[in-house]
Amino acid sequence: RRVLFRSAYALAAWLFYSLGRDGGRARFLFLSLVLIGVLYAVYSWAFAFMGLTQYRLFYATADIADRVAAPFVNRDSLATYMGLIALAVGAFFFERVGLASQQGRGTWNFVLSAMQYIFGRGLLLFLATIVTFSLEVATGSLGGTLAMLAAILVMSAITWTGWLRARFDSWTALIAGAFALSIAVLLILNGGSIAARIAAMASTGLAEQLRLVLWSAAERMIADAPLLGLGLGSYENAYPLYAQTIYPFVMDKAHNDFLELMAGWGLPAAIAWLSAMGFLVAMCVRGVFVRRRDRILPLVAVGATVLVGAHSLVEFSLQIPAIAFLYSAILGLGVAQSFPSRDRPEKLRI
Repeated sequence: RRVLFRSAYALAAWLFYSLGRDGGRARFLFLSLVLIGVLYAVYSWAFAFMGLTQYRLFYATADIADRVAAPFVNRDSLATYMGLIALAVGAFFFERVGLASQQGRGTWNFVLSAMQYIFGRGLLLFLATIVTFSLEVATGSLGGTLAMLAAILVMSAITWTGWLRARFDSWTALIAGAFALSIAVLLILNGGSIAARIAAMASTGLAEQLRLVLWSAAERMIADAPLLGLGLGSYENAYPLYAQTIYPFVMDKAHNDFLELMAGWGLPAAIAWLSAMGFLVAMCVRGVFVRRRDRILPLVAVGATVLVGAHSLVEFSLQIPAIAFLYSAILGLGVAQSFPSRDRPEKLRI
């Protein structure tokens, strides 16, 4: 089943790549993904304000106490999904601010025109940025927060490098500065939650101890079948054979997508898969430097990769269909818009 899912995600990325070779269609698809994500954010906030949880809608057992998690059950899944949406809507918002501002007429005119857009035609987009970004903070997910910070840092570094190297327009500097500001805001707003999570880990250590046990079992699986693996999706059944410590829980995931992939597929196939993903991301990085328009699509694709990759080190984000599909779509659009118009393959006609 998991092989079929991964094939479906690869086909989704190819579909969005094929459709996204046309700039107008790529923008339409990108904004559609953003709109869907914002609607989910509103849905999640509504559940949180009403004191409801998605878990209780499907299960009659005790709640897992993740109050801000809808439409997911686990807050870490929501943190990854909403992090992707926040990166996308934030990049689009600051791009529109830069385009609407009066550039080259002095700093004061630039600031005034930017504020005029934010509280005028761009108000809904500004509110969408706040709603998604604040929801990412409200999840209280330590892994999600750190992954978000890593993504923002990488996106900031790429945009600043492009501005210094090629003297891009002021939008590039604006979006880099906005990302840097987002880091500070994220740390300020979520600092207490992060400190509480770290203190809880230091006092109990249960979650981290469980992860170490899961990772150790995955490493033994890899050592036992390094070439062909045990089969994708076999971790739950294989775990009792390789675990040194048994807990009264269902251990169906390794909480590290990379180790689980290597244990399931074997090292050669896993390395080939990850190398292919790295090649696509490298194309997106190049696209940020060579494109003059629609640079946010490859830029968001790079940030999305950093976010899901960092969070997958301690969670199983890419095994959640909604997250995997969203990431596949963003990556497909980013690769499609990584070429200058003159070098792009013939547009797909529908």
